[in-house]
Amino acid sequence: MAGGRRLGWLWLWVLTALMGIGLAPRSVRIYARWWQTRQEVQSLEAQAQALRQEQAELRQQLQRLSTPAGKEALAREKGWLKRGEKPLHIVPR
Repeated sequence: MAGGRRLGWLWLWVLTALMGIGLAPRSVRIYARWWQTRQEVQSLEAQAQALRQEQAELRQQLQRLSTPAGKEALAREKGWLKRGEKPLHIVPR
C-alpha cells in the first residue's frame, strides 16, 4: 500500500510538472503583454500630465492676455508701437 501511494504521488508530481511546462510559454506571453500594456499606460499617463501642465500654462496666459496690460505687453513683445510713438534706435559706438 505504501508503494502504491508513492507511485500515485509521483504521477501527480509528473502530471503537475508537465502541465507547468505546457503552460509556461502561455504564461510568458501573458506576462509580456501585461508588461507592455503597463509601459504604455505609464507613457500615456506622463503625456496626460504634460498636457494638463500645458493647459494650465495656456489658461494663465489667456487670463494675462485678457487684461489691457497683458495685451500691451504682448504687443510690445511683437514690436508694435502705439499711435504717435516713434521707435528708439540706439547706435552702437
